Amino acid sequence: MLGEIPRLHLLTGNHDAWLCGGLPEGSARWLADHYAWMKKRVMRRHISAAAAWPYLTEHEFDGVRAAFVHYALGDSGRQVKLDIAEKITADLDGLIGRHSSLMVFHGHRHKASDVRGKVRYVNPGSLGCWHKPAARYAIVRFHKGKASIQHKAVPYDRAELLAGFAACGMPDAEKILGSYFSS
Repeated sequence: MLGEIPRLHLLTGNHDAWLCGGLPEGSARWLADHYAWMKKRVMRRHISAAAAWPYLTEHEFDGVRAAFVHYALGDSGRQVKLDIAEKITADLDGLIGRHSSLMVFHGHRHKASDVRGKVRYVNPGSLGCWHKPAARYAIVRFHKGKASIQHKAVPYDRAELLAGFAACGMPDAEKILGSYFSS
């Protein structure tokens, strides 16, 4: 549904790729059950639209060229690389040559960060998937070839989130909550 918003650019992340193209071989049974359950609830046209999202895109804002990617990419450039190092810079420096930006916005690791490798890597933090009930995001202001970034968070009602999980009948909801919403 977000894809219907004008001028909004969406990217493929590992979960989008798994929903559209299947889980990696050897994935846990509970994860396979979760994706089978989700596929029954997402309209085919939305899955088709998500399958067409790019893995990496670039835009220029007031003299600052910025790349957007979920995280490190495999050799084909059409998959999120999951065998990753412990350092963001080591993982994302591997994208040099696939983009010409000096600033890269990414996700995958749910923690907000702003670090320098070969270029500047900014993760606004996840909109959920955190041990605190807050949706994190960043406001970026571009001006005359420079960028200033403010990391922000908006609290949400954890009880409402838990009630939503319970109401929808998601299989292995406890595993999902434990994997993505705990410390």
